[in-house]
Amino acid sequence: MARLVSVIIPVYNSEEYLVECLESVLSQDYQPTEVVAVNNNSTDRSPQILDSFRSKGVVVVQERRPGAAAARNAGIRASRGSLLAFQDADDIWFPGKLKEQVAFLDANPAFGIVFGQFANWYPNALGQFESPRSFLATPERWEVPEPLSGWIYTAELLACPISMITPMILREVFDG
Repeated sequence: MARLVSVIIPVYNSEEYLVECLESVLSQDYQPTEVVAVNNNSTDRSPQILDSFRSKGVVVVQERRPGAAAARNAGIRASRGSLLAFQDADDIWFPGKLKEQVAFLDANPAFGIVFGQFANWYPNALGQFESPRSFLATPERWEVPEPLSGWIYTAELLACPISMITPMILREVFDG
């Protein structure tokens, strides 16, 4: 039986990117998933955008304490999955992210967390960001850090090479 993945998304004034973010999560080819978006005192149109995604199964939680950490914790408390994944409201996931990470954890039961590489998305010379769809179509432009595995403590202390949008963790490890 497939394990439920809870995707936690803190949201604060992200109206410009939020639709793309949510669509990149909802279009993942792994099921079952639940998406828990946590509105963290947004003053733009983010709450209305979140409400429009309720019909697609997105659970919307309100968190009044400021900050992404408080929002993530509220989302975790509201979630039900045995696996936790994290997304930020101004980022997108590449297709297949969840499926590959679940497959890795299923094949390697001694592991409690898996993370992946990420690509930075920079504006053009005019300060504008291209559509994420065009970015996904040109992987030769992706700048990704060198692969990490094994003992990464030193690298984590010096440069934090693990982006918050890449890990998937067993809830039992998180609750540890």
